[in-house]
Amino acid sequence: MQLAEPVTIEWEETKKNKSKTHKITYKKGDILNDAIIDRLQLHGNEAIAVDFSQELEQFWGDKEKPWDYCEFFYGINLLRQGKNLGSAIKLNISTEVYTHINETYHNWLLKEQTAQLNIEETSIFNLLKPFLEVFLVLAKQYKAVVANPPYMGQKSMNAELKAYVNKHYPDTKSDLMTIFMEVIPNLTADDSRFALINLPSWLFLSSFEKIRTSYIYLFTFDSLLHMGRGIFGIDFGSVAFAMKKTASNSAIGSYFRLHERNFQHILYEDIEKLFLYSNGKTDYKYNFNQYRGDKGITKIPEEGTTIGQKLFYPNITQTNFAKIPGSPIAYWVSENLIQSFKNENLGSISDSSPGVRTGRDSIFIKYWHEVDFNNVNTKAKDSNDIKPSSQLWFPITRGGNFRKWYGNFEHIILIGDNASKIKNECHDHRLRESNHYFKNGITWTMISSTLPSFRYVPDGVLFGNGGPVVFTENDIVNTAFLNSIVVGKYLKLLNPTINYTKSDIEKIPVIKNPSLETLGKINIEISKKDWDSKETSWDFKQSPLVSDANTLSQAYQNWQDNVTKDFFQLHANEEELNRIFIDIYGLQNELTPEVALKNITILQEELNGKDLESLELTFREKGAAAVNLPIDKTEILSQFINYVMGVFMGRYRLDKPCLSIAHPNPTEQELAPYTVIAKNEAISRKVTIDDDGIVPLMGEDCAFPDDALTRTKDLLLTIWGEDALTENINFLQDALGMDLHKWLTEKFWGYHTSMYKKKPIYWLFSSNVKKPQQAAFKVLVYMHRMDKYTVQQIQRNYLYPHQEYIKNEINKLTQDEDSLNKEQQKQLELLRDWELECRDYNEVLKTLANQQIEIDLDDGVTVNYAKFEGAVANI
Repeated sequence: MQLAEPVTIEWEETKKNKSKTHKITYKKGDILNDAIIDRLQLHGNEAIAVDFSQELEQFWGDKEKPWDYCEFFYGINLLRQGKNLGSAIKLNISTEVYTHINETYHNWLLKEQTAQLNIEETSIFNLLKPFLEVFLVLAKQYKAVVANPPYMGQKSMNAELKAYVNKHYPDTKSDLMTIFMEVIPNLTADDSRFALINLPSWLFLSSFEKIRTSYIYLFTFDSLLHMGRGIFGIDFGSVAFAMKKTASNSAIGSYFRLHERNFQHILYEDIEKLFLYSNGKTDYKYNFNQYRGDKGITKIPEEGTTIGQKLFYPNITQTNFAKIPGSPIAYWVSENLIQSFKNENLGSISDSSPGVRTGRDSIFIKYWHEVDFNNVNTKAKDSNDIKPSSQLWFPITRGGNFRKWYGNFEHIILIGDNASKIKNECHDHRLRESNHYFKNGITWTMISSTLPSFRYVPDGVLFGNGGPVVFTENDIVNTAFLNSIVVGKYLKLLNPTINYTKSDIEKIPVIKNPSLETLGKINIEISKKDWDSKETSWDFKQSPLVSDANTLSQAYQNWQDNVTKDFFQLHANEEELNRIFIDIYGLQNELTPEVALKNITILQEELNGKDLESLELTFREKGAAAVNLPIDKTEILSQFINYVMGVFMGRYRLDKPCLSIAHPNPTEQELAPYTVIAKNEAISRKVTIDDDGIVPLMGEDCAFPDDALTRTKDLLLTIWGEDALTENINFLQDALGMDLHKWLTEKFWGYHTSMYKKKPIYWLFSSNVKKPQQAAFKVLVYMHRMDKYTVQQIQRNYLYPHQEYIKNEINKLTQDEDSLNKEQQKQLELLRDWELECRDYNEVLKTLANQQIEIDLDDGVTVNYAKFEGAVANI
């Protein structure tokens, strides 16, 4: 045995407290005896390259034999990487070579056992035997192979393993799991069987289409068990399958679908019961909606359930899988559904885009309410509008919550000035397909734990990376189609995961029916009305409770009546569309048109989901008239108070329903008082916009005439008049479940930050940043109206007077301190704590005031809010 490459080793040796460094260099071709090998193993830091060629030639024997020595030489040298490559090593050894090596190995083994090997042969055999044993195992084919392959993605592979699998397993290289779907058949003899258990992702994902296709055409599925999470405890689901290594155009197999939802956890003993109970019973069903994954809670009935999912699918023709785009192993699909793929698909009648990518979304994408709205263009028509102009921000789709028809338009992208900032600062940006910029289309959220929800995109909105857009001939009709139960059926077939790509959507077969435009348009309008009734829409104008009603309670009732009507109209329309599409696609035996109440996606903040779900049975039996929607009155009245805050900040106006001041440096005209006529009176009342955008939030615990509590009551008076004031306050407090003072001082800030996704527009300067509800001093500041003097104004115009107020209150109580009752004594202690807290807070504000901090709204809330750390409440 010789060295294939030169090597140098160094080591230190200590004797009698004296250290000595040793250094030895071995040259290429040096013969390695046992002593040298031991020294290299002891002191070498790297793997030693060894040349086995002489030993292999001696073991091989007669070179004149017809079989190819190169196969053997390559195979043994490849096995020297065995610890890294493992069973993924592809040997490709001919029968003749295998037979020769097997015979030679056993001849040498017999000689070793009978002491017939000479010293040189013994050394050679000891060196080669570990490799030969593995060689003979991996180069052989077997009548049956069963495997639980390793799972490892490319990101976790070392360079040598990655290079090897990329070269030898190009179709399955993404994961060892699928690589072994090639390895195991290679170890299996023709007409023999192999079985595997691995993750179910290969059944459907586009990245595994080639391995699926090869299995469909080269092998025969005997049986397949499609299971959820539970076989290995907390896992990602599993699929076990047995195959015959035989190609057949008429191959049929048996399939078991032992779960319903992706990542549904089912105890392994329950999976076993489902398999045993359903085996051989095509009519066995189980309702997975009633399953609870806690041990001993859910009983699996041997007779199954009356409603639910079918589990056993026998005699499935596997070549049908290839008739479906992407060749998913969709064993449960009917012949009707398979035949429908002969129609044109959505991709053939549309264009689509995966979306714009900035490379640094945290900088270049914001919520629209974070920036100067004068710098936002919501009316762009094409890519020419992003060329040099005064407006830099433009709306962009970005996925969002499960919501159908319209909405989730919350984000903007800094793409103005021809995207110069993105281009200059990010090298991995992707600003493509500008011909589609700001065109109407259909978007969806790519990642969804349920089915995706499709939304109409009006002109003026760009397509984002998390919210791809498809552009069709009739976006309204196709939005209606994509939101139907029929498309849900197709998507469960094409990609039953949580990630819905544009290629999945494009594969859906389309049968055109333009007559459905009216229903689709109504649904979009209802959803848009709901979306625009919230402040988080840039098209919001005023609270829906500011109406012609004579009282707040009447306004609420009118609103409730209107949204209830919209809810059930939308529900009826969705079920009607389902009926139509089920008929068009001939799926009457597979689908029903019912839409669960919980899947109507308007009033998402206002409805209690669990209560709504509990009404389903009553609704089905008695109809909409028997159902009162479980509307959270607290939520809609909280929205109203948030709107009221915006009115006296100047963000909204009562006389001109629209977004008003959402920018710095408002003009005198924008800040000027205006008048409105109360609903119950023929009296004009003046609405005064706060002069500095700073509103105290201490309620009855302060003496400010413009405190939020006083201003809220004033707005109720202004809108509905004096006669209704007491009734309105009582109704408001009843809806909130507490006194208005308490809600404003303790709940408003948390509600506001939640409404604005932790990017609040009204900032809370608080003397207790960790527990602002307990703060001695706190004021709300309208972010868009802040300047470098804001902190100074807070200190001088609000903190100092409040400190004086606290001092006076303390003096009142201490004039006759000995006669105070327990409640008064407790109040005095609280006031003294407040006095100290305000004194400390003054030092915080003093430091910040001296810095004269200016904010840049383009930086967004997170960056700007952090500049006032220690003075503003924690978000």
